[in-house]
Parts: sequence; C-alpha cells; structure tokens
Amino acid sequence: AKHGRYDLEAISADLDDKTYEDVVAYSSKFWTSYRDIENYERYLGQIEAGEEKLRKLAMQQEMLRRKVCSYRYPLRDMEFKLPYTATAKREWSGAEDRWLVVQMLRVGVGADDLAEHLFNEIQYGNSVGVELDLWLQSRNPQEIARRCQTLLGAICREQEAKAKLKAAAKAKAQARAKSRAKPRAKTTPKPKA
Repeated sequence: AKHGRYDLEAISADLDDKTYEDVVAYSSKFWTSYRDIENYERYLGQIEAGEEKLRKLAMQQEMLRRKVCSYRYPLRDMEFKLPYTATAKREWSGAEDRWLVVQMLRVGVGADDLAEHLFNEIQYGNSVGVELDLWLQSRNPQEIARRCQTLLGAICREQEAKAKLKAAAKAKAQARAKSRAKPRAKTTPKPKA
C-alpha cells in the first residue's frame, strides 16, 4: 500500500529478502487470483487507500511547486494567506515560512522523514536564511512538522481557490462566446397592406 500496485521496483527495494523478479511474479499471481483470498476486500482497500495517499501527495507537491515557481525570488517575495491563530505565543516570521516552503519543495512533501530532515538542516546545515535565527533553531521536529502542514494546507487552499476562479472564468467566457455565436432568427418586415 505504501508504493501502490504499479511501483514494483520500490516494493522490491523495501523487501530485503525478495528480488524484483519475485515481486513481479507475486504481483501477477495476486492480481489474477486475488478473489480467491479470504477477506480480499480488506487488502484491496489498503492498496487503494495507499494509492489515494500517493495521489494526494503528488497533487500537494505540484501545488507547492506552482506556488514557489510563481515568484521570481521566492525566499524574498512569497506571501501566504494563513489562518489566524490566537493560541500561538510567538508567530512564525514570513522569512521562516518561506524557507520552510522552499525546503519542503526541495526535499519533497512525501518524504518519510521530512520534519526530521528540515530539523537537521536547521541545526547542522549552512543555510543562509536560518543560521542566525535562534528561535527557529530552538524548534523541535514536531513543531516544524505542524508548521509545514499548516503552510501546505494554506497553499493547497489558495491553489484550489485559484483553480476554481479560473474554471468559473473559463465557463463564463465559453457561455458568453456561445451566446454570441447563436444565429439570430431573421425577422422579415411585414408587408404593408
């Protein structure tokens, strides 16, 4: 379920005692006779849930890429529409948020150890944007993961809203073009009697 049903190379890489050929043979046997397995619906559900998670991660990665690529200098100019939080004692700065977003894009949203990787980059890396930010250096991986999820959610909502506006504008333009293209019934003047 972690890699989906088609990425057999990644599945075989996760299994130390199985070769790629073994995984291919097992996969073909499974998909030809999975109905013979007791409770096969449960296994199919796990596979489909894993594939849905992979699709969602790919979509989030693409939205993140679009957001970062829409700015010429993302570490300086990128802005976010974040929800207001009254519980935070100290807000994250825009520079910290921008750095986290660029690093999420670089590492990949679907990375298993994304927060740990970012934490290590903050602590031991030599990133110009964070080497003097003592508040950011005092964050633990859980806080970094929560902030990354908040940023990712805000970016996804923003991109989805843009897509809806674009679709609505396109539908409106098509409707306008369609109404203009309708042939109008010619009216002939009535003869005077």
